[in-house]
Formats: sequence, structure tokens, C-alpha cells
Amino acid sequence: MLQESNVVKFIKDSSVMRPGYYIGIDAHKKPVILGIHGTHTVSDLITDIVSSSHEEVTFEGYSICFGTAESARWFLNHEMGTIKKCLDKHKGFRLRLVGHSLEGATASLLAIMLRKKSSKELGFSPDIVTSIGYATPPCVS
Repeated sequence: MLQESNVVKFIKDSSVMRPGYYIGIDAHKKPVILGIHGTHTVSDLITDIVSSSHEEVTFEGYSICFGTAESARWFLNHEMGTIKKCLDKHKGFRLRLVGHSLEGATASLLAIMLRKKSSKELGFSPDIVTSIGYATPPCVS
């Protein structure tokens, strides 16, 4: 079970394309956890419904929600350093991405993005990445 003392980072407030989240360590089950909260604020709602334009947004050839994809890319570009430091410090741990509602979709898309990268790009094996979503809507078609 994750203990408060093992929360490495906690960002309560959301902004558009960046939901609230935490990064923590579960010393018992051995995952580094990126937990992303579901729709909670007006910023989250905007992220949920935003569209980049009238054009279809795709990832790996599949249609996706622009806001969800941009949120996943935000984590990829801004929090992988923190996550890698945690994995370096806790050898043998896995990376578990967890999200609720549309942020379950964000966690899923981020897992796909990470699993497509090489160990050299990430600094850890993509095979250790898993994702769990609660009440996750369909996120790719």
C-alpha cells in the first residue's frame, strides 16, 4: 500500500492538458506509480472536450481524443525524468500508470507511447510499464 511518506510528487491542481497527479513508491508491491486523477476541475473538463481543429487527430494510425493525447504527451515530456530517478533508485521496480475516467485513457495512451520506445530512449525497459484505468472510456478507434 502506498504510504504518504512515499509520495515523491503531488500536484493537486490541474491545468488545461495537464491533470492533477502524483508519483509515488509502493515499497511492498514494488511499483513506481504515476496516478492521474479524473475530471475534477473546469481545466479538466476543457481538456476532456477540446479538439485541435476540425481535422482528425491520430496516434499510431488510430483516432484519438486530442486532449487525452496532449495530456499523455505532457507527462512524457515533463515527468519521465522524475520517474526514471525513482526507477534508478528502486532497482527491480515496475512502472504502474493509473488513471480514472478520461485520465484512465491518458494513462493508457501514455503506456502505449512508453511501450513503443526503446530501453535506450527511456533509460529503462519498456517491458516494465503497465497501465490500469478505472471507468476508462474508449480512447482509440
